[in-house]
Amino acid sequence: MKKAVEYGVPFGLSSIIAALSLQLDKVIVSSMCNPEEFAVYSNGAMEVPVVGIITGSIATVIISDMRRHCAENDYASALRIFRKSASVSAMVLLPVMCFLLVFSEGFIEFMFSSKYIESIIPFRVYLFTLPIRIAHYGSAFLALGLKKEVLWKTAGNFIFNAVMSVILVYYIGSIGAAISTVLSLYLWSVPVNLKILSRSFKTSPWQVLPFREIFHIFSVSLVAVFFTLPVKFINLSNVLQFFVGGVLFVIVYSAMAYRFFPDASKFVKQFLKGYIFR
Repeated sequence: MKKAVEYGVPFGLSSIIAALSLQLDKVIVSSMCNPEEFAVYSNGAMEVPVVGIITGSIATVIISDMRRHCAENDYASALRIFRKSASVSAMVLLPVMCFLLVFSEGFIEFMFSSKYIESIIPFRVYLFTLPIRIAHYGSAFLALGLKKEVLWKTAGNFIFNAVMSVILVYYIGSIGAAISTVLSLYLWSVPVNLKILSRSFKTSPWQVLPFREIFHIFSVSLVAVFFTLPVKFINLSNVLQFFVGGVLFVIVYSAMAYRFFPDASKFVKQFLKGYIFR
């Protein structure tokens, strides 16, 4: 029981702080801006629904294997699983980001109606959090047993984000909270996570994530979204452009991913074998 408490309390506290961090920007905007600004901001400053499903599912799958390898001091195998999970997540999250940056008007109108079209500004800023979400840092910290580290790095991000949000909202308005959220991830969370994990995995920070594969996936996503641009010039409503462009994007990106990404083609084959051609 003592070991369970010693192990669980830091991770529990960090989870509470992380949950508070997700609402921090909205609390600051609501207290420093008028209700109209808050309504527009709160609708746009949101995480795309598919993100939580994907990251949660992958984190659940990899944690047991990573923990087993770490317990055996086989850090190379644990790191390989961590990098592979980041690549798989990137194949979904990066194309979603690229597509929604172009078709954000249709997405916001579909979700909240045209009354909140101004919400596309904080929404587009928030989309830049998706590249950070491809890595399942929490699973790695849990597998490595980094109790103190996960607590102070989460608390540090909360303080960093809170101070920067207040400053930016004061000077540039509600959008400053979204910018602060993104900057805190890139300027604090990512560098700190990579530094801690590189030390624990006994490698360099540049080897913790598969940066080459991530850049490759991002490039393919940009090419795929380029093929959907003509839809923006068709005389359709924003919502119809969103759906027509979405269908075209899925077809083009899926074909390119199947051709260029071995993991994608392997997943499709396993899916067809397991669920279609039983």
